[in-house]
Amino acid sequence: MLIGTAGAYGFFHVPTTYNFNTGLPESLPPAVRGLNLIQSDFGASQIYPVYVIVNLSSLPDPESALHSYAQMLLSVPGIARGYGPYLNGTEVSSGSNYSQFVIGHRYALYTLYLSSSPYSQSAIDTVKEIRSERSLIVGGLTSSIIDQQAQNSKIYSELEALIVVVIGLVIGLSFRTWKYPLVSLTGVLFSVSWSTLILYAVSRYLLHEALIYLIP
Repeated sequence: MLIGTAGAYGFFHVPTTYNFNTGLPESLPPAVRGLNLIQSDFGASQIYPVYVIVNLSSLPDPESALHSYAQMLLSVPGIARGYGPYLNGTEVSSGSNYSQFVIGHRYALYTLYLSSSPYSQSAIDTVKEIRSERSLIVGGLTSSIIDQQAQNSKIYSELEALIVVVIGLVIGLSFRTWKYPLVSLTGVLFSVSWSTLILYAVSRYLLHEALIYLIP
């Protein structure tokens, strides 16, 4: 039970990634080489910026509000630079022709670049802070990862609980005892948990690659 419990704890806390580009086979040299060059020389954040959209129709004074948004976005920890109304790189300007950043006369667009990989926890924390401003629409790769995490946490938890209950009932009714379901389900849980930890160790320390979140 002690060994099994340790494995179960590790299963629910093993680090995973949402980066499906990790471990791309070398048999795809143009794609792999191009992606690696961009990420190493320019940074992964250059490929996947954060997009922030402001609804102008809900603002009584759009120019003043956009200037405040520019200051707020640039001050968020983890934002390296950005472009949009009153925002030019690492500076907030006093004057701006923000019409070039307006979409359909209703929305203003900010493009922000992170100081870390868009898959990292620091990038996720940065985007979560921006998303805490409910009046903003936040898009981009990191924002979609946050949505995937929330959805997967809910759906997978429900699915796992449902499968365990149904299998437990089937085994229990078949053998008319609670012992066989308990032994069977805990055995499967412990074996799956330790298999995941072993796979993580191989992936992390031998292959030097992150474990994709779908594998566990």
